Amino acid sequence: MQHFYFHYNSSTHRRTGYNPPQATATPIGPVAVSTTIDSNPIGSPLPSASNSGNSTAISVSNYHSLAQLHQWNVESDIVNMHGIALSPHADKVALITLRSPELYSVELHNTQDGTPIWKEGLGDKAAYPAIAFSPDGSLIAVGLDNGNVVIYNSSDGSMVQTLTGNQYSVRKVAFSPDGTLIASGSSDNTARVWKVSNGMSLGVHESVTDVRDISFSPDSKSLAMTNKLHQCLRCNIGQ
Repeated sequence: MQHFYFHYNSSTHRRTGYNPPQATATPIGPVAVSTTIDSNPIGSPLPSASNSGNSTAISVSNYHSLAQLHQWNVESDIVNMHGIALSPHADKVALITLRSPELYSVELHNTQDGTPIWKEGLGDKAAYPAIAFSPDGSLIAVGLDNGNVVIYNSSDGSMVQTLTGNQYSVRKVAFSPDGTLIASGSSDNTARVWKVSNGMSLGVHESVTDVRDISFSPDSKSLAMTNKLHQCLRCNIGQ
């Protein structure tokens, strides 16, 4: 079984990989990792997905030492995993999964042993790792290929609201550090920001090509985004 672990460099917005030398099998590519690595404190757990033969495993490791904390296999009918996010308290793992034929779901598992907590069908394709927990862990946001961002209650999987506006696939989603805002980066060359409380749009920020990654400033007043041309743009958020 092969595991890939990633360190996120906040100055370059790039993830650099560490591949243990004893690895022998072929990983799922690309490996899904938490989209909030850059805001995790040193020593906090880091989730990853890997493949060995016909089984797919989830590993939760110590971010600083890369020591494996937990590992468990997902259900055998899962064809692929397109996104993974670790809850703020590191006790739950959220996944975007694909089952045949073209059945995409968001599901929540216990971090320690992988016990399923709930699973909800997405009703549309979700081909990118656009999944994130809110800072307090109460919400999970998922970006879909139809351009929608769907927010779920993490306690029971019930749908809270659907945010619309993107014309093409959502590649990234992120909550602001204060938990009041949510942003999406899309293949329609835009980053959009909404209020979490009522879904009100707070603006559309354009790029010359598709937006690949997004990140809020610590004070939740600015949004940084990177695009296909490796350009980094900073936008002020009007509230």
